[in-house]
Amino acid sequence: MRLRLSSEEILDEAKTILTKLLAHFKKHEKEIGKELGEATIETREQENTIGKCPKCKEGILKIMYSKKNKSKFIACNKYPECNTTFGLPGNALIKNTDLVCVECNYPKIMVIKKGRRPQTICINNECPSKKLTPEEERLSKEERVCSKCGKGKMVLRKSVYGSFLACNQYPKCRNIEGINGNKKE
Repeated sequence: MRLRLSSEEILDEAKTILTKLLAHFKKHEKEIGKELGEATIETREQENTIGKCPKCKEGILKIMYSKKNKSKFIACNKYPECNTTFGLPGNALIKNTDLVCVECNYPKIMVIKKGRRPQTICINNECPSKKLTPEEERLSKEERVCSKCGKGKMVLRKSVYGSFLACNQYPKCRNIEGINGNKKE
């Protein structure tokens, strides 16, 4: 019995095995392609499903894409009977978490932005967890001139991440400050 094979024998054996595998693949390529396509569609469907619609209780919330605005949003699949929609932050990867907000029972999503730590947030902008704190309430009534452009006033804005101060001259001035006075730009 020979323990060592020559390089030609190894290549011939590899060619034989590969030829059999590729012939089997070629013979079943349509079935394999169909199964791969179905698996891709099923995976995409699972990734885009957020949870049950909290308003109509029948539909499923899904991540949709607006060709008009070139942005993603969450909407109920029972449209037009249910017109529930939620905005999503731009330039972010959105992932389903299967978590539900303890405050309002709306689904939570994970927002992943480049250079930032992933955040799990409630999709409901009116969630009690996003209500204004006394400090935010005070800042919303205070009149401050924008430190960047000097023309605009700093006003309280809300996003999926929470509240912040922004210049009312947007988009000319993009000055943003955190509630505690830290610049966010």
